[in-house]
Amino acid sequence: MLAGHIDVAIPVQEAAAAAIWTALNEMRYLFRHALLRDAAYTMQLLAARRELHRLAGEAMEQLFAADLAPYYGQLAYHFEQAGMSGQARLYLALAGDQAVQHYHNDAAIEYYRRLLDLLDAARSADPDFAATPAVLDATIKLADVLMTASRWKESQSQLERAMALAGGGDDVAAHARAQALLGFLFIHRGDLSLAQHHLGEAVAAMRSAGLAEFLPQALNRLGTAFWRSGDGAAAMSCFDEALAMERGRGDAQGAAMTLAHMASVWLFRGELPVALQHLQEAFRLYQSLNRPSILDTMQINLALVYERMGEDELALENYG
Repeated sequence: MLAGHIDVAIPVQEAAAAAIWTALNEMRYLFRHALLRDAAYTMQLLAARRELHRLAGEAMEQLFAADLAPYYGQLAYHFEQAGMSGQARLYLALAGDQAVQHYHNDAAIEYYRRLLDLLDAARSADPDFAATPAVLDATIKLADVLMTASRWKESQSQLERAMALAGGGDDVAAHARAQALLGFLFIHRGDLSLAQHHLGEAVAAMRSAGLAEFLPQALNRLGTAFWRSGDGAAAMSCFDEALAMERGRGDAQGAAMTLAHMASVWLFRGELPVALQHLQEAFRLYQSLNRPSILDTMQINLALVYERMGEDELALENYG
């Protein structure tokens, strides 16, 4: 028996009265039906299993308290299996965010889906449970990683769900985040008109609400939509504003991406020294972030610029 279930006399007598089992003697009882017996054993095993998962999760929290990050996924699993929804939701969110940071898209998708399942269950069980902000956040994050994985239809479905849940204005931040992502999705799908529409509305909403945290990325993506539509001036205006904000808040990754986009515009305009300057700065930032896969692409871009500038030796160095 598990802790807290030592006094079993009363439940045993109640079960006998309910015709679940028959007393053979003071110590032995016989189930009246095999299905009842199997159900009782299953319930007992389930309770024992939950208790073991609870103990495992709590032990891990204590043992690895100094750094739980490597164990977010395991902690989420143990608390899920223990039926401890609050703790499970916490670690599923952390595990999903961590998987995104390490480009483990399939794992992130699984974590966010499990998180949403638990949030939906909690809301069904308790109508007063304030799940909407957490559901919106998880839905937008799931849509983002689905887009990264090129699962466009699934991503669009999640974004439309988020925008409907945000109420078109009741939660301005969530609605703007979802709409900006939807605009970015339309860039990937080649519908630049819809991309500009959604990103433009999202940027305006973010400016109005003072959502500085999300504005640079939305501006960067709006700039990309303008650039692909052939409007280099509008693109550079967006990139300039985004870069100023990213530098101001020390966002190295955002600044590196914006610099790379600006380099593309300068390259197209034939301003090779300016393009090179932007690419070199972006390369240094990506080096500081230790992003080998991106650095490989950046070196190829640098080689192309050097080649066009007639710097063949430097081009070969970067191609190598």
